[in-house]
Amino acid sequence: MKIKKIIVIISLFVFVISQTIEVTALDNDARSNNSLTPSNIDDYDMVIISISSYTDSIQPLINHKNSLGLSTFLKTTDEIYDQYEGRDIVEKIKYFIKEAKEKYDINYVLIIGGALDIPGRYTHIYFDEPFDYPTPNEWVFTSDFYYADIYDQTGSFSSWDSNENNIFAEYKWNGNTDQIDLVPDVYVGRLACVDEVQVQNCVNKIIMYETINSWEQEWFTNMILIAGDGIPFDKEEVDESEYLQEIIIDHMDGFIPNCLWATNGRLSNADNINEAINEGAGFVFFNGHGSHELWATYLHNSHIMVPPGYYTTYHINQLTNNRSLPIVISDACHHLQYDKYDDCFGWSFVSNPNGGSIAFIGGSDVDLAYAGTRIVEKGIEKICLKMSMLYQNGISNLGDLWGESLIEYQPVENDIVDLLTILQNHLIGDPSLKIAGGSLPPDKPNHPTGPSQGKIKISYEFSAVTNDPDNDSLYYLFDWGDNSLIDWVGPFKSGELYKVNHTWEKQGQYQLKVKAKDEHGAQSEWSDPLIVTMPKNKAINSQLFFRNIFQHFPFLVKILNKIQ
Repeated sequence: MKIKKIIVIISLFVFVISQTIEVTALDNDARSNNSLTPSNIDDYDMVIISISSYTDSIQPLINHKNSLGLSTFLKTTDEIYDQYEGRDIVEKIKYFIKEAKEKYDINYVLIIGGALDIPGRYTHIYFDEPFDYPTPNEWVFTSDFYYADIYDQTGSFSSWDSNENNIFAEYKWNGNTDQIDLVPDVYVGRLACVDEVQVQNCVNKIIMYETINSWEQEWFTNMILIAGDGIPFDKEEVDESEYLQEIIIDHMDGFIPNCLWATNGRLSNADNINEAINEGAGFVFFNGHGSHELWATYLHNSHIMVPPGYYTTYHINQLTNNRSLPIVISDACHHLQYDKYDDCFGWSFVSNPNGGSIAFIGGSDVDLAYAGTRIVEKGIEKICLKMSMLYQNGISNLGDLWGESLIEYQPVENDIVDLLTILQNHLIGDPSLKIAGGSLPPDKPNHPTGPSQGKIKISYEFSAVTNDPDNDSLYYLFDWGDNSLIDWVGPFKSGELYKVNHTWEKQGQYQLKVKAKDEHGAQSEWSDPLIVTMPKNKAINSQLFFRNIFQHFPFLVKILNKIQ
């Protein structure tokens, strides 16, 4: 009996120990899967900061990023508040980001949560100097740039309170000005989700966008530009916003511009904007005026605004572009007041479950911009130009596009325009989002072949060819010199000849050129131009005329010879 009891006791002991080991293993696996804290990886690319209740909904995004080779982990606000010192919760979060940068060499910070859960830092700016138009005297707005600006000019922690009076980001505020270097040290984005449904929606959109390689899709090279007269009655009588977008078009070479401008009448109806976005585009630029719920612009030298009734969050919520999600960039005032309005203009784009946008870049307060052609010198308008240039120069992640544009904005004069521009500029979206492929671009095509002269309203055939170093499939885009970029056409095999016909409607001399892109979206340079004259010049027409005359009336040749 004693032996049986001993055997039973030993068996029970072994069973309990085995269950304890199993439970411990499961707990360890659960911690690893939840990615609440880094494991034994030395470096990470991105940290996600969010509240504990969103953990399960965020996990698919972490799995997706890690599967792409972008090492990502989650840190909850509960952990941060318990583990880090700081005068308030905002500073505690910034100290955590500083440690993550120094310990894990992170590049990207994604905040998932609204202002109530994860607040930004509020600025205190006073301005009473003359400007091109009336401005408010005081600016107090939220700034996520606080989380990006980790270090000051000496390499020390940047508190944004250099005079230590517990009033942050001061500029002439009661005579005080804090020292801020305005250079981002990490690239920060926010998804201003206010519930778990919004988290799941945004996570699904990001995963879908990167899974289908959106930058390779046909719709991606569509670019929508929406503008009018930004500052009417300026001395130069320039339609500032359209002037700005003309330069953006020049920078965004290879994108097909779809201009909804006050001057071309396409802002007569707000539905025209939705129609364009629903067709799909890689980028949408709003340049004009706004509030937390609308966008509009002026007709030339007029106080009349278009579109009638404005373009509002109501229209944004009606978008059904589904998988064709653009990056939206705006210079309008107050478009990202996510701290005051859960459904502000920019967040309405990103949170739309049926489409909208994949990201929104813009300001949370008033944008200061110069009138006339000086519009491009400062302000968010200058950032718009920098982003368009950087994308064409090979930027492949959204956070780099945002952050590098702020760096390229330098050197700043630390005046009111520079300060407001950078402090209020927000990226609403995933900063690690891939927005371009990494393949080698096709070789520069030879100049197009075809006739160099002809007549208007007659179709002529031209051809082009180039090779791709990766032997990728190719698409071609012709610039006919008459402001008609039709669309990318393909696919064609590397080295395969592409033939196309074109008709010119007006007389003139045209520079015909072509460029190629591969199946991953990488674009070649433009070819050297072929000069085409429409119609043939008078000398050539005269020769043809007399040749025909002499063929039909040969006796005229004898008469002319006798005269000579």
